[in-house]
Amino acid sequence: MASRACLRWVAPPTATRRERRRCDQRSRRVARRAAAATADAADDAAAARDDGDDGGRHDFTTVFGRGRVASVLARALGISRCVLVGRYNSFPADDIGGPIYVATHASDLAAVLAKVPASRRRDVVLMQGGLLRRAWLEARGAADATQVALFLSARRDGDVVDGGGRTVACGPHAAHVVETLARVGVRCAEVDATEFGTAATEKLLWASIFWLMCATRGGAGGDAVTVGEIVNDVDASARAEALAVELMRVVVAAGELDGGADAAEDGTSTVAGSPPAPALPLLDAEALEYEGTGFGTDAEFEQGLIVIGLFRYCDDIPDAAPSAEMATREGAFRNGWFLAAAERYALETPLHERLLRDAGVDVDELRSRARAEHGL
Repeated sequence: MASRACLRWVAPPTATRRERRRCDQRSRRVARRAAAATADAADDAAAARDDGDDGGRHDFTTVFGRGRVASVLARALGISRCVLVGRYNSFPADDIGGPIYVATHASDLAAVLAKVPASRRRDVVLMQGGLLRRAWLEARGAADATQVALFLSARRDGDVVDGGGRTVACGPHAAHVVETLARVGVRCAEVDATEFGTAATEKLLWASIFWLMCATRGGAGGDAVTVGEIVNDVDASARAEALAVELMRVVVAAGELDGGADAAEDGTSTVAGSPPAPALPLLDAEALEYEGTGFGTDAEFEQGLIVIGLFRYCDDIPDAAPSAEMATREGAFRNGWFLAAAERYALETPLHERLLRDAGVDVDELRSRARAEHGL
């Protein structure tokens, strides 16, 4: 049965004996949780039927991934009503219809999208919003997919901390995302492409800055540094602010806030020519004031609000300690994009590069990898 088949984690053919054993152990743990969760899901479905409303949920939903976010989605959707698919597995042969949530690392996303039939790409829901550039999505046939910019902290124990209601979704299944996340206490808004672009920029900056700040600060006795510690430390927060302003210049030059500097009026690309002038004025560090009164233009004000939002997000999840391992694995979509785009638009980012080297990152290798990933 589909409801039981979805509870088994299948190891890839190349897996070692230890990896296969871990998959079997995970399958048993998920099955035990499912036994308890199925009753709750049935009660929810019965209540929805009594109200004449299915809560916006489809009969079944496919979820790619096996990490914390995928587990949160499975719990929200009802484990008996979703099919969990590992990133190594194929798209279900017996297509169950409904949205296809993809909650893998960004570095695994291209391989996952390649498994989804072209006719179903529009039903994909990408939980990596903020790390994905427009050209990258278009090249993989996912330009019309729903995107979600997640602002939350998913803990190892399964608890979820809402990131201040900042999560947004844009696309065909945005309403489904809003309803699904509400079931685990995460507020999400359905927005248009422009609003999503602003939120995605904030998420990209946060995901590129604060793991780096935590990794280079170092905690007492080797303890992980939290984002709350960074924003409450005068020197560290000032450095984070300076880095945010430095990277915001790259965002502006690349046209991420105005539809893309590489898109000409006739829809053709300008990449082959000389770098276009930034479409928005660059934000000066001295203009950044938390009261919002020091901005000379509306564009600078928008940029300033994004930078301020980074720190407010940290205030909402102060105990979060961003994973350096995940950040480096997704490096081509995070810091690597900034390196490649800065080179593309002839911008200097000395603080960014110095902090990356302090964190043990090979800057040249990461820049090269990002250039190849994004075609810059």
